[in-house]
Amino acid sequence: ILPKVWTLDAYNQVLLLYPFLRFLLNSFLISVGVTIGTLISCSMAAFALVHLRFRGRAVLFLVILGTLMVPFSATMVPIFVEMSKIGWINTWSPLIVPAFLGNAYGIFLLRQLFRGIPRELGEAATLDGCGPLRVLRHVYVPLSTAAFTALGVVTFINSWNNMVAPLIFVNDQKLMPVAVGLAYLNGQGSAIWSWLMAASTMSVLPL
Repeated sequence: ILPKVWTLDAYNQVLLLYPFLRFLLNSFLISVGVTIGTLISCSMAAFALVHLRFRGRAVLFLVILGTLMVPFSATMVPIFVEMSKIGWINTWSPLIVPAFLGNAYGIFLLRQLFRGIPRELGEAATLDGCGPLRVLRHVYVPLSTAAFTALGVVTFINSWNNMVAPLIFVNDQKLMPVAVGLAYLNGQGSAIWSWLMAASTMSVLPL
C-alpha cells in the first residue's frame, strides 16, 4: 500500500484553470457594497420610525415586517423582468442597488435598539441646531456600534453565500461571485472532487 502524500496540486489546478481569485474579488466587492447599502438604508429607516413623528408610522412598520413573509422565489420573476427592462442584466446593479433600499430584518434590528436610546438625547441635539441626519450620525450611530457590527457581519456573510440572485442576473464569467463560481466549476463535465473541495476551502477562508 502506497503511503498517503499531502499535496496542494488541487489548489494549483483550480487557480490555473479557472479565474477563482476573480470570483473571490467579485464576491468581496459585491458583499462590501451590499453591506454598506444595508447599514445606511436600514439605519435611516429605523431612525425615522423611532425619532420622527408622522401619521401611519406604526402601520408602515407592520408593512415592513410583513415583507419578511414574502420569499424571494415569489418575487424572482417580476424582479427579473424589471431588471431586464432597465438593462441591468449581467451587471452587479441588481445585486447591490436593492441593498440601498433597506430590508425588513435590518430595519427591525436597528429600530429595536434605537428605541432603547433616550429620546432626550436626540431632542437635545435638535435644540443645539442638529437636523435629523446629524442627530442620527452623532447621537444614534455612536451608541449603536454593537448592532451595526452584528448587522454588518450577518449581511456580509449572507451576501457572500448568496447564489440564487447572482445566478439569475449574472451570466458573464468575469462577473460571477464565488458561490456561482463553485456551481460553474461543478458543472464543467464530471466533477473532480479534489478540485471542488479545494475551491470550497478557498471560498470560506475570507469569512
